[in-house]
Amino acid sequence: MSTRQQAGTRGTFVSISEVASIYQVHPGTVRRWIAEGRIDAQRVGVRLIRLDLESVYQRLGRPTPQTS
Repeated sequence: MSTRQQAGTRGTFVSISEVASIYQVHPGTVRRWIAEGRIDAQRVGVRLIRLDLESVYQRLGRPTPQTS
């Protein structure tokens, strides 16, 4: 998983697919959470959407590590 620090901001911004990977859900589920208002997202370009990882953790809670 790669996270990016945006210049001039305080948080770590990640893509929809990165959030989906963290929570082990389909990217469509993350898009639905955004549409429902459960998590906030920022449109960075015409097609590019980024989410503040700390904000996502505050809204959904931190995922627990899976042990195999």
